Amino acid sequence: MTDRNERPPLSRSDSNQNDGDAIELERVVFETADSAAHTPPQNVDDNISPLSSPPIGSGRRSSGGGRTREGSGNNFPPPIPEREETEDTEDTEETEDTLPSRVARGSDASSTPSPGWERRASTAPSMVARTRQTSQSSQLGLTRAETGISHASSPAPVATHDTLLDFNRVVAADGASTSDSLRERREYVREQMDEMAHHKVTLDELRSFKDHEKVRWQSIHKTLASKFGIRRGPSMPSDEKIISMAQYYYPPRGMVRVDVCDFGPERAEHFQTTLGDIQQQWETKPDWATVRWIHAPLGIGLVHSSVEDLFLNDGKRRCNGKRGYEFKHGGRAGWPYIECEVLNIRSQEYFQDYRDAMLLLRRYPHITEKLDPTVFKGDKNQDLKSDIEWRADHVNGPMGYWDLAASDMPWQLDEGLGAGLHGPHAGLKPLSRKVTPQLLSRNPFFKHAQIVRDPFRAFHRADGCLLTMSPAAGINYLDKNMNDYLKEPPHCRFDNEHTSAIGNVWKEFSNTGTDTWHKKTVEWFMVYLMTEIEATPNNIRQGYNAPSMQDAYQPVVQDLKRRRYETFKKNESIKLVRDYNSCMDEISSIVNILEHKVSFLDRLKKDCAGLESTARPLPPHSATARVDWARTAVSDNLRMMRGLLDDLQGSLSALFQLRTIEQNELAIVADSQNKAILVFSITTVIFLPLSFFTSYFGMNLQGIVGTSHGQGFFWTVTASFAFVIVATAAILAFRKQVYAYLWGNQRLTDEEQ
Repeated sequence: MTDRNERPPLSRSDSNQNDGDAIELERVVFETADSAAHTPPQNVDDNISPLSSPPIGSGRRSSGGGRTREGSGNNFPPPIPEREETEDTEDTEETEDTLPSRVARGSDASSTPSPGWERRASTAPSMVARTRQTSQSSQLGLTRAETGISHASSPAPVATHDTLLDFNRVVAADGASTSDSLRERREYVREQMDEMAHHKVTLDELRSFKDHEKVRWQSIHKTLASKFGIRRGPSMPSDEKIISMAQYYYPPRGMVRVDVCDFGPERAEHFQTTLGDIQQQWETKPDWATVRWIHAPLGIGLVHSSVEDLFLNDGKRRCNGKRGYEFKHGGRAGWPYIECEVLNIRSQEYFQDYRDAMLLLRRYPHITEKLDPTVFKGDKNQDLKSDIEWRADHVNGPMGYWDLAASDMPWQLDEGLGAGLHGPHAGLKPLSRKVTPQLLSRNPFFKHAQIVRDPFRAFHRADGCLLTMSPAAGINYLDKNMNDYLKEPPHCRFDNEHTSAIGNVWKEFSNTGTDTWHKKTVEWFMVYLMTEIEATPNNIRQGYNAPSMQDAYQPVVQDLKRRRYETFKKNESIKLVRDYNSCMDEISSIVNILEHKVSFLDRLKKDCAGLESTARPLPPHSATARVDWARTAVSDNLRMMRGLLDDLQGSLSALFQLRTIEQNELAIVADSQNKAILVFSITTVIFLPLSFFTSYFGMNLQGIVGTSHGQGFFWTVTASFAFVIVATAAILAFRKQVYAYLWGNQRLTDEEQ
């Protein structure tokens, strides 16, 4: 089945034009599978010609979510095989996924943009209400044999004009329901964006107030005007608006959204709850579920450590002390659980708002006093709050509202310590509001993007429960629509399989459950999840329809190299060297993270040897094959980024050589000019005393002509004027020091500035 973003352009269907939603046909075509699972298509002939594979150079997704690419090497993950069919079709091998068979099975792995958004559209903005999304493909009662198509005996079809017309007929049969679904999701996203815009207005008002305060205490006349009420600046928003805005960006710990996914034979369910109910989730794993996956968007901190320990201790009690398979190589010494670091893409504007919301509000004690009592709002867990309190006392750390919410903050590339963090104190505590500009944004496609880094940890138990925790809520898959996704609030794209690795993994098995797993164990699923995350960010899933990070950095590097040969200008070399250093710092940070990923995957592969049999060759969907695929993808990215870094270092060295030669030439010219100035200075030294004495003794020594004043009056007036001019110039030159001396208690700290 071909990915929707890799199809040749199609015209709009009549039904889509009438509903007024302006939905592209190529988007609708590949989103009919999910709606077909509920409403079988009408007027579909059995002899519809399937659409052929895309031309060489575009990708296609296998039925289980793996991706292959004709004529492109091993750039895609190993495919997941289809479930075994009935005895009548058991010997039939499916070589190409077609629309009729896909509609009959209802197992499209890349259908609607966000699994579960239908549920959220009816329950937004409440996160506590649960709904379940269950596969109904088995309820249709259709098999590939009933479609009348045998892929093993049919030649590869060709995408002719007639084929596209048949495709239009399928779209017309189910276009109305698909359009309604898209319209509902757009309405939900629009509501969430309106809410985000409402809180952004409050944040902008707060920023304006802080900026006015900063300038006011740096200006004498503005300070006096404000004291006497002559000039008034922007006012501070009300406490109610500020608290509402703070809880939107950083919700109370009990209200943090948690995703729960259950996987079993031919069945998968997904629902959302909150962190205040998380303890109940790992205690009530359904009997039919082989694996219960709980994902909480928590960074490293006190809450993270408490949730982790409660989860593992409960597992030991239920499993008689067993911990499940130990990842001795992939984990740390004495801690057989795996962790990695995630690179994801955030919106520059939202990332700046996210930092300002915390680093501005924590400066107001009266706001913090009102927020602290709500830190555990919505918590219904039996032991979570008491465990956090004990842990805070044990590590001698605070547990206020902002202290616990600080772990949600994404890290910039030059922040944090990388993978292998230890203890609740290892989380990031940013000291500056400033978001470091990245040279990657000079690429038009990444103009509004910011690369951030987040930790990702996974903990498993012998009873099949898996707990993952990471604050990463950015974009993992680079898509041509990335800039549109960046405008959405993070929780709207968190489970979108087109942008999020978390959403993609859920969508892979949402229709088949554990039937397509090589090993129906929590360890196999965890390896699958970690390898998918480690390979991001990439443009593989969407068929290379957007530039990768490596491709985006190449024109930036080429532009820096071109600027080396521009004509020398004052201060231009300093700006150029700063750009070189910034770009090298970004790429060096990415290279460092990629090196950690390669090392982690090498160690993880050793652990996979104990999970699977030693028989060779292993199937392409085994854990070892997944690790090999992820390592190949990461190694390719690492090789390209190292090449860019070496190119930058060599280019910077050449720049220094060119500037050194230019400085030598300028020094020769300056030497000749200095000789001319020396002759002029000698002449001036000789004649300056003569000019002074002739001027002084040529004056009328009896007083100022035409007045009764003497020379004393003359020197008094001129000296006074000279003193006033010099004093004024000195005050203007050192005005910041003067302000600091006069209003030292009102100055802003370096962080606020």
